[in-house]
Amino acid sequence: MPKPVEIDLIPWDHTSEAHITRMITQRKACGWAASEVVSSWVPRAEQGLKTMFWVVLADSFQDREEFLQAHKERFPDETYSLKDTAQFLNLVPRGPTDADFVPVGHVALNKGPTPDLERHVQSLLPEEGVYWITSLFISPTIQRQGIGRAVMSLVESLVAQPSDTNGGPDEGDSKAALSGPSQHSTRHPRSGR
Repeated sequence: MPKPVEIDLIPWDHTSEAHITRMITQRKACGWAASEVVSSWVPRAEQGLKTMFWVVLADSFQDREEFLQAHKERFPDETYSLKDTAQFLNLVPRGPTDADFVPVGHVALNKGPTPDLERHVQSLLPEEGVYWITSLFISPTIQRQGIGRAVMSLVESLVAQPSDTNGGPDEGDSKAALSGPSQHSTRHPRSGR
């Protein structure tokens, strides 16, 4: 039986220059939407319309150090660690751990469609309580390890958490603010290939 893929999701700090710079760097590596980070993603995060998570290999991830080294060699601008500094998650206050981490990817959770998609889905979906998983990026050096699948499963489970408001995480519901069990990261074991 394959060893489970364990990842952590750590909230992106849209107020941190280091987090913004790293997000732009990863979006350039992805080849998509790097120019939108400051102009669109930061304002949407400030409004509680976009929640970004860094994808981090858990300490127990098999061959973690080898994968991190391969990632850093391919992306030399990503050799330094970030710190868990996000004060809010989906507008809900949280206690950042200030722990160091090296993100190997990221994923976004949008509250409703982005403006460019609104006209395509207008009247097809409810106006409230719909979340979109977007902007998934996993470092090419560690793809095909089941990480993307584990991220999708975990983010889907976060959105499906019960809420006292609209059936999904909302700024008024700190329990369903996507903070996971430890309020700084979320671990998800998922079988790899």
